[in-house]
Amino acid sequence: MCIDLLRRSDVNKGRLAAVGYDTGVVRIVGLGETKVEMATVFKAADTPVVKVKYCPAQSMFVTASKTGELFFFEVNGFSDLSLYNPICMVKLPSH
Repeated sequence: MCIDLLRRSDVNKGRLAAVGYDTGVVRIVGLGETKVEMATVFKAADTPVVKVKYCPAQSMFVTASKTGELFFFEVNGFSDLSLYNPICMVKLPSH
């Protein structure tokens, strides 16, 4: 499992996290004061997700799988916290 927090803004209050799992699933969760709420769920890979990362500008999100697939998403951490539009997937060459 891997986790990254969306950088704080007036909209998200620093309480939005992306969690990647061994199943290839990514869950976006809202961290409330007393509970965790599911915002969205999507399958990012057929193999384990080993890294999730938001860009500092809050406009892009990327997942990395165990087999070297990078999956890029458009996000908007300032106004639309439910936006996770797929952009592209890139397979890194294995050595």
